[in-house]
Amino acid sequence: MSTPIKIVNHPALGLSVSGRELYVIIGNSKSNRDIFSDWFLEKIRKTGIVEGKDYVRSTVVLPESSSNRKGVEYTLSIAAAKTVAAAQLAGRGKGVIAYIKEYEQSLLQHAATSAPTIDAPTLPLLTSSFKNNELQSITPQPNSVIIEAPDTLSPAQQLLKQAQALVEAEEKRKNEPSQPTKEVGELAIRMLAMEGKLNRIGLIEAKVVSMLSIFQQASQVLQDLVPADAEQIIEEPATPTTRSTLIRLVNSFAAADRKTEHETWKYLYGQYDLRNGFNVYAHAPTKGERNYLSVIEKHGHIDSLYVLARRLLVLPELK
Repeated sequence: MSTPIKIVNHPALGLSVSGRELYVIIGNSKSNRDIFSDWFLEKIRKTGIVEGKDYVRSTVVLPESSSNRKGVEYTLSIAAAKTVAAAQLAGRGKGVIAYIKEYEQSLLQHAATSAPTIDAPTLPLLTSSFKNNELQSITPQPNSVIIEAPDTLSPAQQLLKQAQALVEAEEKRKNEPSQPTKEVGELAIRMLAMEGKLNRIGLIEAKVVSMLSIFQQASQVLQDLVPADAEQIIEEPATPTTRSTLIRLVNSFAAADRKTEHETWKYLYGQYDLRNGFNVYAHAPTKGERNYLSVIEKHGHIDSLYVLARRLLVLPELK
């Protein structure tokens, strides 16, 4: 490499270099045209460097423009510059990498010597291979400051200050949180979608449970309701009563004669009215009376009705 790259101290990146100057040195073109933007965007995609952390973007007046035409400039930290240089084909970036590494080593070596009496020259940025070459660079971008030692500091103190700035910049870079990857973002979107589905499923389950509760309550109410003329009553007392015996007789006859129990009770009540003059249907069951049989029992006709049933409810083949 015949021309070294200028290293400046950027307020956000620390020690950094110009992207356009890096392009002129290691790119395929020897000019500083706007094709630099395409080249740098391709390097961003290939190396994964991050804006604000590894490089910053600004607008500068192009030095070769006679009409003060402006273009995009990318300023890279020296770590990002080494990464971009390493990605360059045909080994074009090896010289830049070697130069930056030697620059860093020079900072550390001179920082170790802090005696103010040392009469050392300004930081030897160039090795023997660069001493006879003329430094060439584009106009520094705004907010960038070329490393120059104040008159009040000795060369050793200047080197120490530069080394400290380098270490602080590196620590700041390590502590900055990395940007989430594309995979993490997609996973977060999928988790949010799944959470929405789970919430909808939970609402559906709550509605189903509520409906089941309503059905169970309604079923219990229906079971407690008994029609006024319902005669089929299953009773199994320890000692059979006239009522229970009459109920079994009516149910058995209805089943054997292939009639409904309601028809059998209606026939029996009608015959009892004709023979005994007591119309059970004229006495509607009151509160506490479950059916018409309770009315018969209340008025003292249960035994007479049972005797009549024994005479009437007999199948023809059994007579």
